[in-house]
Amino acid sequence: MYQGYFSDEDILFVRHYGDYEGAEGLEAIASVLEANPPTVQINAVCIDFRAVTAVSLDDTDRANVNFYKRRFESYGQRLGSFLLVRVYEEENVAINKVLRERDERTAGSFLDLDAIVEVYNVPDAAKALGLPADYRVKYPSEK
Repeated sequence: MYQGYFSDEDILFVRHYGDYEGAEGLEAIASVLEANPPTVQINAVCIDFRAVTAVSLDDTDRANVNFYKRRFESYGQRLGSFLLVRVYEEENVAINKVLRERDERTAGSFLDLDAIVEVYNVPDAAKALGLPADYRVKYPSEK
């Protein structure tokens, strides 16, 4: 499950929680873009995985990623042209390992794994994004 929104700073924020299913990460980004088509290129994407309780390697083929890449391009967004910040739960070692393996399996010419900024708390994510340490992420209410 996930929540996401596009901020005034042209940053797309996504929070995953519970079971992370299949290509949920890409679907979350696509659904936020679809609901709020940006008029400019996204500056950054910040993905918070701290509340994920289960994850698998389902839907980790590059054909699936290419499908989403085309979908993002339909909204004027180029994968890999923005800063990617990920917030992990430090103690959740097993889940973090699977999330990183998902990246390794799906990375292509659009994703530089070495360029991903990994942090373990929101203030560090805010700093990486060039935002004040007290920045408040304002996810929409759950439906």
